[in-house]
Amino acid sequence: MSPTIESTAVHAGARVVSSYVMTDGSPRYGILAEGRNAGGFEAADEYPKVPISSAARMGLNHLAAAINHRLAQEWSDREDPLLVDLRNEYPAELKVAEANVRTLLGTAKEWRLRAQRNSDRELTSLTARRRTKGQLLRALMQRIGLIIALFVPSLVVANAGAPVDVLVLVGVGSILVAGALGGRITERLRLPSGPAIRLSWLNELRQDVIDAELLTIVHSKGFRVSPAAVLAARRGWRHIVHVTTTINLLDNGPR
Repeated sequence: MSPTIESTAVHAGARVVSSYVMTDGSPRYGILAEGRNAGGFEAADEYPKVPISSAARMGLNHLAAAINHRLAQEWSDREDPLLVDLRNEYPAELKVAEANVRTLLGTAKEWRLRAQRNSDRELTSLTARRRTKGQLLRALMQRIGLIIALFVPSLVVANAGAPVDVLVLVGVGSILVAGALGGRITERLRLPSGPAIRLSWLNELRQDVIDAELLTIVHSKGFRVSPAAVLAARRGWRHIVHVTTTINLLDNGPR
């Protein structure tokens, strides 16, 4: 194992301290970020209390990046036997860990909704700018006009006594036109669009948080866990912290 390298960087008002022991630059304990969009992540000691509240403050971009980063890791391709053994060895502690995550994050679907709200809050200032310039009102009126306009062909065809297959064809065409024109209206607003989050992949991310919380509970009770199992239980959360802090650094970049 290579020696630990401590580095400090000041980036747009954010102080970042990172500890690395891997030659490829992979973080050992996570990253401390202070400042805008820090997300509440703290530097971790050897056996940290998992900051689940930090995960609850993640936005959609954080979740999407963490999921994609996890999918790219070889260790995520299959269930780690060390984690399976750890969960089986401490079933009572596992239930507590699951309850803690359920209380603070909810289900995967609830976590995604929470992230959506966090992302919406991040866009508050941008939305206010669009509202000040009248773009939001203009977009609303355009959408209302589009809805009304799309009803006209269907009404005309229906009043003309056209057969059902023609009505269906007109209806499908109206839906396609609405999707295309609605997308153009959204593009003109220039509001960042949130990424799609697959719940099955988000559940894997959520399990990483549970495993890290399980390790914290086990250590708090004085039980000894093998170093390999410790690394396995903390690996997923360590990557979440790494990815989230990297996204925060991007958000704190040049204006």
